[in-house]
Amino acid sequence: MAACQHCGVDNPKDARFCGGCGHDLTIPAARARPSTGQSRRRRGTVRREPLRIDTALETEDEAPANADLSPVAKPPFSSLSGHPLMVEGEQALELPQEVLRSGVASERRLAEEPARALRFTMLAAGVLLLGVFAAPWSLADDQAFIWQQLRRLSALAFAQRALLIIGGVLLIASALLPLSMRVRALVAMVVGLAELGLRLPGASGRQVGLAMLLVLLPAALALRARSRGSRLARGLTALAVAGLLAQLLIPEQGTMPLLAGLSAPPTESLALFFKRLLPFALLGLSLLSLLVFLPRQSSAGAPLWAALLLLYLPLTSWLQAAALLGAGGLSLGGVHTGVVAWSCGACAALGLAQLAPRALEAS
Repeated sequence: MAACQHCGVDNPKDARFCGGCGHDLTIPAARARPSTGQSRRRRGTVRREPLRIDTALETEDEAPANADLSPVAKPPFSSLSGHPLMVEGEQALELPQEVLRSGVASERRLAEEPARALRFTMLAAGVLLLGVFAAPWSLADDQAFIWQQLRRLSALAFAQRALLIIGGVLLIASALLPLSMRVRALVAMVVGLAELGLRLPGASGRQVGLAMLLVLLPAALALRARSRGSRLARGLTALAVAGLLAQLLIPEQGTMPLLAGLSAPPTESLALFFKRLLPFALLGLSLLSLLVFLPRQSSAGAPLWAALLLLYLPLTSWLQAAALLGAGGLSLGGVHTGVVAWSCGACAALGLAQLAPRALEAS
């Protein structure tokens, strides 16, 4: 009989394991733990895996012959219930799902904001254009409504008035119908540019250039707000700002347009006084638009500058109309012209921004 060195139970000589505790009897006595007999141990099965440490200095020759040299697979999800972030086809980082959900929601919100803004602008512009068509243009004449004057108008004036109702209906229908964003943007751009184009004949080249730049710069700013890393938005902004600075600073007939209003005789009309200050406001907005070159983490105030720039032409017409009404005039043409200028400019700028090629927006 052989006594177990672990628990002391006698076992047959040819036994390999102890009948009392299951201890391996082939282990030498020097490696066996003596039993105290006073403490009870909880018996169980423990599976031990060999510890493998990969180092950069270990080579294939130094590794054991039976070593598993296959790459260790990484778990697809972390203990935080995260989702793996793939970088160049490899699993590089794992983020919690809450962080990923917030990021996806933020990107979705940034993508949906321009679409909602365009639909709202088209709806508001369509209502305003129909309102201009239906509203009287004078407070003195009984024949002050557009539909009462259509037969007496020239071809150009008739097209301008007719496009009010046609453009208004198209804008409202496109805003309410379930159309794709690009189709809706195309309708907004075409209607806006058509309205502006019909009102430019007879204007000077400087006035035509100013009207076009006041569509291009808000469009570039709207594109910057939609895609903050867009190189196209930054390039168009720089081009439009350079054009506006040339409009304001290059002298015409020996007078700088920026200072032309200050050289006019003083007047008691407050409306004309504010109208003379508008070029300085335009200069300031043009310079503020260059903030689009800030890092993409910042919005650079692009939506605000775009909205204020779209008010330049309408404010010019409204202040002129206010001065005329204050002097005893009865015409509302300046008021309606300002409404049409805002409606067309806003639709053209936002439509152009939405139609910008995605391939050219990459930063």
